[in-house]
This record gives sequence, C-alpha cells and structure tokens, in this order.
Amino acid sequence: MGTVAYMSPEQARGEELDARSDLFSFGVVLYEMATGQQAFTGNTSAVIFNAILTKTPTSPVRMNPEIPEELEHIINKALEKDRKLRCQSASELRTDLQRLKRDRDSGRKAAPAVTESPRIPSLAVLPFANLSADKENEYFSDGLAEEIINALTHLPGLRVTARTSSFFFRGKEADVREIGARLNVESILEGSVRKAGNRIRVTAQLVSAADGYHLWSERYDRDMTDVFAVQDEISQAIADKLRVRLAVSGPLVKRYTQNIEAYDLCLKARHHLYKMTPEGHEKCNRYCEQAIALDPSYTLAYVRMGYSYWKSTLLGFLNPREAMPRVRAAALEAVKLDDTLAEAHAVLGLALGTGDFDWIRAEREFRRALELDSVSPDIHYFAGMFFFATGRVEEAVTEMQHALEQDPLSAHFNALLGNLFSPKFHGGWDSI
Repeated sequence: MGTVAYMSPEQARGEELDARSDLFSFGVVLYEMATGQQAFTGNTSAVIFNAILTKTPTSPVRMNPEIPEELEHIINKALEKDRKLRCQSASELRTDLQRLKRDRDSGRKAAPAVTESPRIPSLAVLPFANLSADKENEYFSDGLAEEIINALTHLPGLRVTARTSSFFFRGKEADVREIGARLNVESILEGSVRKAGNRIRVTAQLVSAADGYHLWSERYDRDMTDVFAVQDEISQAIADKLRVRLAVSGPLVKRYTQNIEAYDLCLKARHHLYKMTPEGHEKCNRYCEQAIALDPSYTLAYVRMGYSYWKSTLLGFLNPREAMPRVRAAALEAVKLDDTLAEAHAVLGLALGTGDFDWIRAEREFRRALELDSVSPDIHYFAGMFFFATGRVEEAVTEMQHALEQDPLSAHFNALLGNLFSPKFHGGWDSI
C-alpha cells in the first residue's frame, strides 16, 4: 500500500493503478520539497484519505513565497485528482522541470531591459448550476455566484468581470478558453448548488482559462444558516489561489442581515427584478417588503425595492407620481441605516434627479456613491445617466466606459455608449 500520505486518489479508492499514480506521489514529494510541509495531513488514515480525495493543498507559493510561480503550476498539474488531467508521463514532467530550470537560469544571467508592469490577476465567475430537484431554486444558485462576484470585485489587485458578462454564457456551448478570451480573464470560477430543505451542497472549481487545468476545487455540505460562511470560504480560497493580498482581515462577504429567511427573500427579489416585466417587478417589491418585515434593518432590501420602483417608472409599468415617493422613501431609509452603502446613495440620487429635479443634491449623492464604490459598473452607469441628463455628455461617456471595463458584454451598456456618440441622440432619462 505504501505510506498513506503519498497515495494517489485512485489508490485510496482501490482502483486499478498505472504510471500516473506514481506521478501523483512524485507531486506530493515535490510539494514537500518546495514547502517543507506535507500536502495531505491528518491525525488518522481516514482523515488523510479524505484530504487526498477532496481537499486542495495550500498554495505552495503561499507556503514558500521564494519558489517561482511556474513550479507551483507544475506541482498542481502533478496533483490533479483526475488522472486524465494529470501529467501523463514522467518525461512530460521532466520536460516541464527542465524548461523551468532553463528559463530561471537564463533570467539570472540577463537582466530585463525594461521593468514590466505587475500582473493583475483576472477572474470571471460563471452562474452556478442549479442541481436542486426544484428548478425554481435557480434564484439561489445565481444569488450565491453573485455574492461571490460582489465580494471579489472589491479586492484590490484583482479584476473581476461583472455579472451580466459572466452570465452571458449560461446555456451556451463555450469552453473555458473561449470564455477567457471573450472576457479577457486568466481564470474561471464555476460551480453548482444543490438545495434540499435546510441543507445545501455547493461545489466550486477554479480553472485556468489558458489550458483548462483545474487550479482548485472544493465541496461544501452545510446547513442554510452557513450560506454566508460558504460564500466567504470560497472567496478567501480564490484570493489565496490567485495570490491576491487581502487588505483587511475578516469576512470578505458583507452580511446585510443575519436572518436567513429575509436573505432568501431578497435573492428571490433580485431574480425577478432581472426579468424586467411588470410581474417581475411586482414580485420583487413584494419579496422586499416581506424581507423588511422579517428584518426592518435590512438595508439591501430597501435599496432593491427602491431601484425596482424607479425602474418600473422608466419602463412604463407604474405612474411616476405613484412610484417616485416610494423610491425616495426606500432610498432615504437605506442611507439612514447604512451611510456607507454606495447603492443606497445611487438610488437616492435617482430619486432626487428624476423625481424632484434637484440636480445639485442628486449630483452630491452620485459623487458619494462613486467615492464609496469606484468599481461597480452599475454605479458608473447611474452616474453616466445623470451626467447625460444634465448635458455633460463627455462625462457621461467616461462613466459608461468605466462601466464597460467591468461588464464588456452588457448589451445595454454598449448600446447606451453608442447612443452617446451619436449626434442624433436627443433623448433624456426616458431614453436611457
């Protein structure tokens, strides 16, 4: 059997072995040589077996920052749990190591002529597949992926594609290489969610967009009450794997409520809001009201409801005289509860600008929103609309270009930017 900590997954499962099992064991030894620590540890053989079968070792570079990133890639390739994705022969592994040695040796002898800009890791989070028996649970799998996008987007030193562009590939026959090229990202996070009663199973895997190799994977079997922890653990693991330095300690995913039922209702609200139909907006508002009844301090529910009422007036679903007071009331309550939430200030700016025509106060709110969140494409979109409505087309173009940097495949953003460049475009708020 050999030493347990150096076994391959197929050996731990008692399957037929081949040379690739030895290459996995070699990868375990190489990991230990590079880091000084074993890849798979535990107090009992059962715990070690579980680690070999389901766990991804801590990033070698994190364990030893002095080793080159290319060596980490070679080690990870040797430690692939699926032997079809692993190094297929010892000669292949030897060639990778020889190439690394050659490149490192030549790099030491010749100093670079120019200083290269530091590489900024880039990532797209695809919609998580809904594997629940109830297909209506798609709102939950989508919501979990969006929460991870929101958390990772605000990490300095990481570029994350926005929801609209990442979700563009839902149901399309496109492999990770094509997706990576379209979104101009290095890595893809994909996963699945199975929800049954109060239990959830979440799987997530990080894939290199260049070659399709798995960089990290994990499975989480938890109670619904642990959904925030699961989101945070996945976000922390991605930051670690992409070597993104965290500016602060603590959770990456902001918790706007501790009430799981209210949280679930707000996810449903967002799901129906995206449908952009009268029925969808009506359901969104109703779910938000129910969430607020459960947790009156749930800031995000007020923001979502305020935006839904505003969008309903824009799309002609509701009379502005009826809806705008609700937009203003929801936004004011959100700002009162959390003055640091950029979306709350943006929705208040919409209410002041389109409802009260108070351009001075509206601009103040949009400036505050941009100050609090300079990354969100939606915030740039709102600010762009405001600048256009007040005749400042150049500033509107700048904001829309910022929005498209994060959300390049948004048809709405691209159409609006094209209209802004058109000399025949004489619309107003209702045109946007």
